[in-house]
Amino acid sequence: GTSVRHTYWLLGDDVRAVQEGFGFFFEAAVLATVGRRGEALAMLRKREQEDHPEMLRIFLSSLRALLEGKQQESLEATERYITLCQDPEALFYMARQLAYLGESSRAITELHHVIDRGYLCSRILTRDPWLDSLRLNAEFGVLLEKTLALEAGMVTAFVQAGTDRLLGVSVGP
Repeated sequence: GTSVRHTYWLLGDDVRAVQEGFGFFFEAAVLATVGRRGEALAMLRKREQEDHPEMLRIFLSSLRALLEGKQQESLEATERYITLCQDPEALFYMARQLAYLGESSRAITELHHVIDRGYLCSRILTRDPWLDSLRLNAEFGVLLEKTLALEAGMVTAFVQAGTDRLLGVSVGP
């Protein structure tokens, strides 16, 4: 399913993330990130020819325009999608596009929204090359610290709830 592919990518396994997929926005984003832009564009252009609801068409076109170098078109589609979407995972992809397009403060604002909605992703925040432009920004450091603290809090709550025993895993001494 979708979550497995996203998990592979978040953990740094780009190859499995794409292999497990069926060729839509996510696979195109991964391909573009690892330098396979031509394949990503072909995939997006093919999907854009299909009959999709407006929201999905905007999602696809935001990345297709970015990869074609059409910055304004991509930015407009990205911002439009943000107004329509509530899913933090999808919004994460819009935030990384904003960063790639040079909209650093907007990207950080959207990343805060994503994290506040429970999409905790410190691994990808530290390794995604599309976020490189943000890493020297002091506000990005605040964002990362917030993410790490929330992740640590979740682990603590998980262990305190005794879920480690339910799963048969050993945590701590």
